[in-house]
Amino acid sequence: MCGGMSQVIGKALVETFLREHFNIDTSRAVQEIRLRTPAGVVPIRIAIDGGRAVHIASVMDEFAAFLYSGGVEALSLDGCRLLRVRDYCALDLAELERVYPRLDFTQRCPGPHLEIVNRLLGRFAERYEAEGGVLGMMYDSRPEGPGAFRIYPRFYGPEMAAAKLPYEFQCGTGTVAVCIALAQRGLLPPDEALGHIVFEWGSQRTTPDPYGIRTSDVDFATHAGRLVRASFSHSVVEILAEGRLTLPAYPLSCTTGAAASG
Repeated sequence: MCGGMSQVIGKALVETFLREHFNIDTSRAVQEIRLRTPAGVVPIRIAIDGGRAVHIASVMDEFAAFLYSGGVEALSLDGCRLLRVRDYCALDLAELERVYPRLDFTQRCPGPHLEIVNRLLGRFAERYEAEGGVLGMMYDSRPEGPGAFRIYPRFYGPEMAAAKLPYEFQCGTGTVAVCIALAQRGLLPPDEALGHIVFEWGSQRTTPDPYGIRTSDVDFATHAGRLVRASFSHSVVEILAEGRLTLPAYPLSCTTGAAASG
């Protein structure tokens, strides 16, 4: 399940060949589409102006319930207090800096700061037998722009593909996981019928982004300290290329347990 991909799908349904393929009516000011995922239904609301998707909201209520169903708990690894939110490991930068005061964890480049985070995520993977990897989400409350918090995705897995990106990337599912962590820690109002929060992604100081400060706007509701509703919209959603992808044909082989008789 990829929350950011739900944003891309909303954009592509309006601005690419998928518009005709799925008979999307772009004359309407708002289109509502329901995406079925293994983690629940994700409705997306697409605001359209002049044949372009100008705003996409991904409604993650069922995904939030899915995360809660897998467990939310506080734990300590190597002296660092953190939160498990199903398959996500939520780390407060202030806590990392308490244990390792001379390191700057906002950087993406290789170094002892990243080695420590990867070691923590590796311990997390061992503890919860996460063979496919761990979705690490670091956050802090020291915004550099319009946000209330900053988020730093730190995914840990066999290929470490996300770690090779030169800049921070926006993560929709991770946004919801961080909201749950904030609610768990009492950093969101416990009973909020309609709240709004802005997240920034990374630090322009340590990892300058060509788009500037990327943000994600989240509308949320809480009840008894739990996140019960959440929808988000990323500030950067672009279609960079459109075309046809041709995959190679692989021969199929069939084997049976019975020997042929002559």
